[in-house]
Formats: sequence, C-alpha cells, structure tokens
Amino acid sequence: MIINSDPGTEDDFSVILSKFQNGLSYMLINPMRKRFENRITYYRFRMADYVAIIKVDKLPFPPELRRFVLKPDAPVLVRIRKHKRSKEIEAAIQINELLE
Repeated sequence: MIINSDPGTEDDFSVILSKFQNGLSYMLINPMRKRFENRITYYRFRMADYVAIIKVDKLPFPPELRRFVLKPDAPVLVRIRKHKRSKEIEAAIQINELLE
C-alpha cells in the first residue's frame, strides 16, 4: 500500500488518536499489541499525553470509535480521555515503581 501510494480504506489500517486530560506528559511507553473486545488486533503507541491506536486486522472498529478514525480530507478528531480511568495508568505506575 505504501509503495503504491494507496492509503486503502479507513478499515484497512485504522488510526485513532486520543489525548489524556491530565496525563503524565513525560511518559513514553513501548508499543503494545492488544486486542479490543477480544477480536480487533491493534498496536497502542503512547507519546506523552497522546495515544495512537493502529488497527492491524480487517475487522472494523465498533461504531462508537469509528467517528474518530483518521480519514483523508476530513478533520482530525481526537478522543479526550481521563488518565485516572485508563489502562495506561497501570503501566505508568509499574514503570515508576521500577525506577524507584
């Protein structure tokens, strides 16, 4: 797809961006392979207060997330999330404990 300059459809390799309202801005966590609702495979990249979710299978995201998928010639919508309720806070706590 890259060689052919073909971005494909929004379901091929969907990307969703999220931003934490009150995150730990210094955090950078290695990419993690995950499964959403035990079916959709994606990688999660954490960069400061932002998270990029890149779907790597053919299944579409559920409707409540599809509106956040990046699309050509469309505005970029970023999900705003609370850090205290996220799975990322668990990783941040574990990293912090290792550093102490």
